[in-house]
Amino acid sequence: MKLWKTFNIQKREDISYYNTAENFDADRFAMDLGRLIDSEMVLKGKSGVMYLCIGTDRSTGDSLGPLIGHKLQRRRLSGAAVIGTLDKPVHAMNLDLYARYIRLHFPDYVVVAIDASVGSADHVGYATLGRGALQPGLGVSKELEAVGYLHHRDCRGM
Repeated sequence: MKLWKTFNIQKREDISYYNTAENFDADRFAMDLGRLIDSEMVLKGKSGVMYLCIGTDRSTGDSLGPLIGHKLQRRRLSGAAVIGTLDKPVHAMNLDLYARYIRLHFPDYVVVAIDASVGSADHVGYATLGRGALQPGLGVSKELEAVGYLHHRDCRGM
């Protein structure tokens, strides 16, 4: 049996799905994210990590990003920066501005985009980690700029 099946993780290409309702192992999730970040830093020759936490505090279903950003910012992680918190959320109206800001001021950082997502019923309760940019707003028919080298999403359903 594959190791990721042992931890109730489903893999598809460069995306890993974690069932948060059944035996979710937060330490395993964190280790997997750490490995993705480390390998992306080496691959891209980057020296830091930027957590871009997308969402709004005005909607409970879309507050995952700002909540995670708030918690990460309080931890004051070495070699890491956080944009998108409860105090200063990143959302559809200002995402382009922050994406340009990151490209200009943090060109040597691996960007990890974090967002809630609207998805199909079979994805509800799953968190994902993956390589590649995150396309925010797809579930609500918004065309926003794809952001990040890596991404994390939690699916809340439609």
